[in-house]
Amino acid sequence: MRAANRIGLVAVAGELAIQLGVLPWPTGSVNEAAADIFQDWQVERGGNDPAEVRRAIEQIKGILERYGDTAIPDSTHPI
Repeated sequence: MRAANRIGLVAVAGELAIQLGVLPWPTGSVNEAAADIFQDWQVERGGNDPAEVRRAIEQIKGILERYGDTAIPDSTHPI
């Protein structure tokens, strides 16, 4: 959300600058560029999942790879 808010703020400022004649670019060009930047950022980051979720999944994978089935308690025996 923070990245989206910041990129959005830049897009709004850019479009306002176009409307005020400060930038000679076509209307909508900053919005399009901001959308591209945000999409590229998401791809670099690994998608739409929050970083915490991806880290948790990686930790679980690591535990399973290290300990195999012994990492999962047998449901017939209390822990």
